Amino acid sequence: VLPFVTTYAVEIIGVSKGTAGISPGMVAIPYALFAIPSGIIAHKIGRKKMIRICLIGLIVAMILMFLHKPMVDTFKLSQSISLIFFWAILFFFGIFWGSVVTNSFPMLWQMATYTNMGIYTGLYYTFSQSAAIFSPPVTGALIDLINIRAIFLFAAICMGGAFILMGFVKRGEPTSHK
Repeated sequence: VLPFVTTYAVEIIGVSKGTAGISPGMVAIPYALFAIPSGIIAHKIGRKKMIRICLIGLIVAMILMFLHKPMVDTFKLSQSISLIFFWAILFFFGIFWGSVVTNSFPMLWQMATYTNMGIYTGLYYTFSQSAAIFSPPVTGALIDLINIRAIFLFAAICMGGAFILMGFVKRGEPTSHK
């Protein structure tokens, strides 16, 4: 999603490339600001619960991005309001995405033992890099076959799959050591 938010802002909202270039920052800023608080909250309520809550938030954000253009057209919002609305969605997306990432890796290490930590880390990076390899052609095909908005719906479906898979996770919560 993130590589296409600038394109979306230019092609759909109609802002300049310079203004559209602020869009990725609307994800990065809250990602950085909420990394530590999300770790603290996850430590209190549990990483699995925190990640699943954030995945629901991501699904909602992706559906709002998918519906952004129809809502703007229906309510005849100005370009400025449309952009602010889009940036607000991206801001919340950044909070939720940062929280998932912040809590995933520690959860993984909590599941591992000292002797198999490298295997768990390798699996983590294998799957995250596989997603980085396969998603550009898939999202590019969706854009070519449907339109740029389709990537937001695709991302919502992927987050739904992640939510379901997180339901099967049984370990990875923080433990107290005296």
